[in-house]
Amino acid sequence: MIQRHRLTAGFIALCIAGSFGTAKADDTASVKKTIQAIYAKVAAAAAKKDAKGMMIHLAPDYEETTLEGTVVKMPAIKTNMQNVMEKVKSLNISVVISKLTLKGDKATVINKDTVNMVATNPQTKKEMKIVLEETNEAQWEKRGGAWLVKSSKTLSMKQVVDGKEIPTPKKQPKKG
Repeated sequence: MIQRHRLTAGFIALCIAGSFGTAKADDTASVKKTIQAIYAKVAAAAAKKDAKGMMIHLAPDYEETTLEGTVVKMPAIKTNMQNVMEKVKSLNISVVISKLTLKGDKATVINKDTVNMVATNPQTKKEMKIVLEETNEAQWEKRGGAWLVKSSKTLSMKQVVDGKEIPTPKKQPKKG
């Protein structure tokens, strides 16, 4: 009788642990689907050259760290985005989440971005085709029921202009 009770208790414990594992996986899958849908909205805004729509997922205190280690804050990002949109003839963005780690209302997302654009070269005034491939790590937070990016960091980058690869900036050594 005691042996049977232990087996039953053990089975129940495994079922409970398994259901928590499933719930966590479902939560992660749901968050991944939600964030991927946000990236799709950003891509749609990019195709329309809608700078504001491209930034809907950024928290007001958002900042990004470039490959070189420079931290860029939201006011500069808004200005840069407006300037780029003035020169862009066409813009196509694809963002694919390759990994998502969820901890409560925070998610770390590794994503691969591909940007294809045609823009006017400011020096030559001629059109140029630019392809940018990046891998980024983004820190997302759920705020007021919405998922927003708090920060992102470029992990790798490849730039091609008119079929010629541009050297990638070098990471700066950490100070301190």
